[in-house]
Amino acid sequence: MGLHRDDIVETALVLLDERGLDRLTTRSVAERLGVRVSALYRHFRDKRELLAEMADRVLTGIRFLLPSGEGWERQLRDVAHRLRAALLAHRDGARLVTGFAAGTSAVLRLAEGCLGILHCRGVPLPAAVYAGNAVLSFVSGFVLREQNGTCPWDGLPGSAHGSVHGPRAVQGQVPATSHGDSPEGTPFPLLSRWAVVQPSTGDLAFATGLDHLLMGIRVRLFDDPDPRTA
Repeated sequence: MGLHRDDIVETALVLLDERGLDRLTTRSVAERLGVRVSALYRHFRDKRELLAEMADRVLTGIRFLLPSGEGWERQLRDVAHRLRAALLAHRDGARLVTGFAAGTSAVLRLAEGCLGILHCRGVPLPAAVYAGNAVLSFVSGFVLREQNGTCPWDGLPGSAHGSVHGPRAVQGQVPATSHGDSPEGTPFPLLSRWAVVQPSTGDLAFATGLDHLLMGIRVRLFDDPDPRTA
């Protein structure tokens, strides 16, 4: 049985989850498939094309349009949550997509869908582009921080790839008392209080940040006296 393009992509995604993006090589993919590296290059020009196909596959499963009667905020919120779930489904998923998905069919469909959600409600195309890009950029940036361990909150419970590093950065670096009062002289008094008084999770932080972003889009595009100037 011959080697198929889909087999290469699926095997590469398995190795991505096992090893991470930095340790993923075409040689390792070929070895897992039991073929020579040259066999991969009959289907892909180079590693970058393989990575782009992998990124496209990560995004392909996103179903982002709710029934037309749903409000634009709920639709964009649905897009954001589905995109985050897709990125978290694979180790280094955000790095893979942000680094190699540009111009792929899946990312273009995703962008087109976000534009349609706003443009069909009378938002001029330039304003819809900026708003849609803000939402997609928020999601990708948030997940990048989740997956590289730089968020000041715990990793996601139940996510296979959302808590690779796991430690709570704030509590590990900022001292705090059991009552949430900052010790005298601490350089990060507000973070110190937050770490104890209201410890956060990735899910809560993401949902709250997304709410703030959508509120700003609503005010800018729908509530301002001249909302079409964006």
